[in-house]
Amino acid sequence: MSEPVDIAVDLGVVPPALPEICFFEEFVASEPKPPPLIIEGSIMVLTPHEEPDCFTVTSILRNLPQLPEFVVSWDYPLMRVASDLNPEALRRPQSKNKMCSDKEFMEQFITGTPATRGAIVAAAGKADISARTADRYLRKLADSGLIGCGGGLYWRISA
Repeated sequence: MSEPVDIAVDLGVVPPALPEICFFEEFVASEPKPPPLIIEGSIMVLTPHEEPDCFTVTSILRNLPQLPEFVVSWDYPLMRVASDLNPEALRRPQSKNKMCSDKEFMEQFITGTPATRGAIVAAAGKADISARTADRYLRKLADSGLIGCGGGLYWRISA
């Protein structure tokens, strides 16, 4: 197959319950070929999803009505629509300097027993996490409602 296959549902190749998206022909080293046929002014953007091997597809259509975003999963050699996944749940890049995730920080340094900021910062310092970074974790976790704070004490709310 030398031309790209559009979303298979449009071609009536696949039943609507299991739509599939196909890629171009085999990836083989060969002479350069002309670009595939593209609907002018249309772009399909694949953004990494939080689930592994899944992508959120956003269509940018200049001459056609806007399509809702959807998620596809990579099932070699095809990409299949994953209608059970939320297209808004995109993978967030981790900061280069991030020591641990918010959940890991909470599990390691915050318990159900209230503890002072100083005690939490001291424990985090033993794990090479600066006081400023520990304060950011505490503020972010408190703002999200995962930990409680009051009277200079912090404690875990959710399990």
